[in-house]
Amino acid sequence: MAFQPQQLGVVLAQAVEHAFGEYGMNGCARVFDDPRASGPIAEQMRGVAELISDVSICTHSYLHVPGAFATGTQVDTPSDFVPVPADVGAIKGALAATLLNRLLGLETVSYGSENQGHPFVNLVPHEGKGRKVRKSREGMRGHTDGVSFPFPGTRDEVVQRMASAPDWVCLVCLRNPRDVPTRVVFVAPLLQQLAPELVEALREPQFVIQAQGTFVKGMTDILGSTHIVDGGALLRGAEDFSFRFSHSNVDVASDASPQAKAALDAVEEFCANNSQSVALKPGDLLWVNNRQAVHGRGEIGDATGGQERWLLRTYGIRPGIVKPDQRYPERLFQLYP
Repeated sequence: MAFQPQQLGVVLAQAVEHAFGEYGMNGCARVFDDPRASGPIAEQMRGVAELISDVSICTHSYLHVPGAFATGTQVDTPSDFVPVPADVGAIKGALAATLLNRLLGLETVSYGSENQGHPFVNLVPHEGKGRKVRKSREGMRGHTDGVSFPFPGTRDEVVQRMASAPDWVCLVCLRNPRDVPTRVVFVAPLLQQLAPELVEALREPQFVIQAQGTFVKGMTDILGSTHIVDGGALLRGAEDFSFRFSHSNVDVASDASPQAKAALDAVEEFCANNSQSVALKPGDLLWVNNRQAVHGRGEIGDATGGQERWLLRTYGIRPGIVKPDQRYPERLFQLYP
């Protein structure tokens, strides 16, 4: 059967409505406390796997599933990352997200150091003043989430227990009245056009990688300081490669080679000129490959609350790459730190 994202969206939407009928709104809202609560519903959807059986999801830089849930959102857009309101549209969107992750063989996870470990967070324009507020309203040039976290299959040299960055960034659209685009940059074409010596420079441990801003407070609370990789690579692997990058949080080390600076400049230039835009509609899901794509967004603007842009975000990861010591025992979906 040919893979059709639209068909998958219809089936997901039907499953969500069925779940609301069987478990009620409060029962479905359990996904906010533990995403694994969607397990019984996912078991009823075993046949849906046929829709994606002919696609290796990890070969795609993003997956856009339109119409995966009926929004019906009844509350104003929040003005901070957490909490996510117990709103019918938000619950349906979160449930659709956990179901899609299960169908793709992914686990829905969060990190204890980001937004108090909540598995779903609001991506919204924030109220107030300061750098965090400005960043919530401005466009984003591009990054991979959890940029300072180790590559899969490796351990951080200082924080051995640290889990790897997520495989997928999962976006759930509740509102997007001005069609603000999510921008995705595929990394494979960049690596194909870079000179071999610049690709090799990206593999060498000659970059300084600072923790993503949303992790800084939590890491400081848990680890005693924020996380910085002083001498890390941005690229690992060949065909099934992993890449990490952030315009704001990555720079060359003081002793880096000239090729490292040239490679970083080339990455920044490529990201500025080679993005694909996806303007999400309410009810849409967008999964971005956090290993092989960089994502950003257009400018949101200064208006807050009301009917302004509101996405939910969670993460998907292959269960096999998470080791037992990299989870919090009391909340197994939360990864360390």
